[in-house]
Amino acid sequence: MKALKRIATCILAVVMMVAAFACSPVPPGGVTPGGDIDDKKTQIYVYVYNGGYGSAWLDEAKKRFEEIHKNDSYEEGKTGVQVYINDSSKSPFKNMQNTIATGTDEIFFGEGGYYYILKNAGLLQDVTDVVTDIMDEYGESKSIEDKLTEEQKNYFGIVESDNETHYYGLPHYSSQFGFIYNVDLFDEMGYYVKKGTSGKDAQFIKKTQGELAYGPDGRTGIANGINYSEDDGLPATYEEFFTLLALMAEDQVVPVTWCGYAYQYYLQNMRLSVAADAMGLDEMMINYTLNGTTNTLCTVSADGTINRLPSEDIVPVSAYKLAQQEGWYHSLRFLDELVMNEDYYHTLAFNQGYYHTDAQEDFINAGKDGVTKEMAILMDGTWWESEATPAYNRMVQSMGDEYAKTKRNFKWMPMPKPTQAHVDQAATQDKPYTVYDENEPLCFIRSGVAEWKLPLVKEFFKFLHTDVSLREYTVTTNSLRSFDYTLTEDDLSKMTTFGRSLVDLKTKANMVFPYSNAKAYVEKQTAYSSGAYLTNTIVNATTYSAWVNAFMEKGVSPEDYFNGLYTYSKEFPIVNISGDAL
Repeated sequence: MKALKRIATCILAVVMMVAAFACSPVPPGGVTPGGDIDDKKTQIYVYVYNGGYGSAWLDEAKKRFEEIHKNDSYEEGKTGVQVYINDSSKSPFKNMQNTIATGTDEIFFGEGGYYYILKNAGLLQDVTDVVTDIMDEYGESKSIEDKLTEEQKNYFGIVESDNETHYYGLPHYSSQFGFIYNVDLFDEMGYYVKKGTSGKDAQFIKKTQGELAYGPDGRTGIANGINYSEDDGLPATYEEFFTLLALMAEDQVVPVTWCGYAYQYYLQNMRLSVAADAMGLDEMMINYTLNGTTNTLCTVSADGTINRLPSEDIVPVSAYKLAQQEGWYHSLRFLDELVMNEDYYHTLAFNQGYYHTDAQEDFINAGKDGVTKEMAILMDGTWWESEATPAYNRMVQSMGDEYAKTKRNFKWMPMPKPTQAHVDQAATQDKPYTVYDENEPLCFIRSGVAEWKLPLVKEFFKFLHTDVSLREYTVTTNSLRSFDYTLTEDDLSKMTTFGRSLVDLKTKANMVFPYSNAKAYVEKQTAYSSGAYLTNTIVNATTYSAWVNAFMEKGVSPEDYFNGLYTYSKEFPIVNISGDAL
């Protein structure tokens, strides 16, 4: 049922939420660092933001490093090393400059880190030697730098006055925002697309009832060691996705749930995820590199007809033209279809008393506790399962071990494509998906660590980027760090179904890291990175800065909102005529 809905939320609150939250909103308060200082050992102090993924991933690495150095002495009268973990809810880094500068913590793992701002403030230690050294002492034949993508190297590797590349930090976790689906419910209800049917005429069956359509990657089977069968039967196009949601609603199943408390933050993240997959890696990255040829510029008629424009060579001063990239329109029309039909989402999805932990707990309890309605899909980040650990534990305590996290069957849902033509194009690519990396994750050593101690601190920083430590992170959190490393079959056997689905996604997805070393980007990183970039629009001389409010409160169409992005971007460009950021 399409309807306009009044949402009592001001735009200022949206901006504050985006600035305050990263993985997900954390309730007031925090975790007080625990443990006693062993005054007979030398301490390494490690700050870890515990939102989403927590800090348990450090436990094994801490033990192994302390064991290796148990007989080493770094201070007179002391033997051995104690890694002291400051497990903190304080975030993001952009609001922590004084804490970083004056606190005792030496190594930092967190998010919301504007790398160049922190570096230019003199807060980051040069770790070039750590990043470029071959880690043969740990049985590896490559360096940390070898585990980075070219985009990451270009961003984190800063060429300085000596004409040498210097590293002052590294990425931390890898996280995406999107849909998680209940595999058991899909199996039980028959929510898979039947082969030979598609679009609004798609028929849905159980896996046992016939052959499945090929899904959004447009192919099936194994090629070059990559399994393209994982998405078979899942909606391939937007049209199929909403046909499925309508069927779920008819079945009295809640199609999608999400956090009502921070709905603006969640839906904005979803917009970026949808846009990235609709555009592909090269088109999306131009928004950050501000350099390249875009082939997808367009205007859109009121009836949704896409009117293509000539290709453009983008430089910083013409970056405002990127507001006309077709992918931005597809993201708006997809989300318009989702939010403007009340049958498609939980009744509390816009209720500010409905927290992310509520949505997660409802999702895992749905259809199991005798109270919560069946729910098919959760909109959240890849960190959701780690965050939901307390809810899983409560379920086990009340209902039994069969409801433990390791025994549940949830998976990441690859994004459907805008049209069948996009599916056909994906079928020709080794990596048919494009996913957007969230939250500006960052790790670094702060500047000012005592000279005698710095080599030890650097060694632990390197240790945490060995393949063994990276694999430990993944097994513990059921998520990935933002590096190239390979998991063993034993690792995979210890992970949840959801965690393994993220590993599978990595083999078939290009990653958009939303940053670059472009001068204008560096100068205006807060605007680009906050997700506010290309959100403001002008429609009928009225400026809107939140599409969901414009859609639901004012009845603005996705077509008008999209066309207005260019109007606003041209009038208020983010880069001035000299190429510098305004």
